[in-house]
Amino acid sequence: MRDNYSGKWKENSQLSDSKEILFKLNEVPWLMQKAMKMVQMNVEITQSETELVISMNGGGSKKDEVFVFDGQERPVELQYGSPQLRKVHWEGDHLVVEQRSESKNFKFKTTWSIDGDVHIRNMVLTLPDGEEKLIKLVFDRVQ
Repeated sequence: MRDNYSGKWKENSQLSDSKEILFKLNEVPWLMQKAMKMVQMNVEITQSETELVISMNGGGSKKDEVFVFDGQERPVELQYGSPQLRKVHWEGDHLVVEQRSESKNFKFKTTWSIDGDVHIRNMVLTLPDGEEKLIKLVFDRVQ
């Protein structure tokens, strides 16, 4: 049975790793970085058989992202940072999101999983020099 991510989730900043490395790679403006450090990420996820839609609400700004489960690489326009390419597919019961930058040579592979009321995203970030960084984001289900 594949995981179902539908629902409201709030980032658990005590269990999540620092997102500092992401700020450097996505070229997020300094002021936005400062605001993001102070805000826990809240997400609402709607999942169907073919796609998943994430509505993010952090710091008052709202942004929806669509993840299509067809395994095809698609261009992604980000609110901040350089354009990227994303591929979404299932590996067993878990959702896998692979994303790479068009302008820089770095890539992410994030495996999503659910354990009860906890949603975990384990990200492997590969830097241009081949070094890998592990980043874990943890979300608690909001009732």
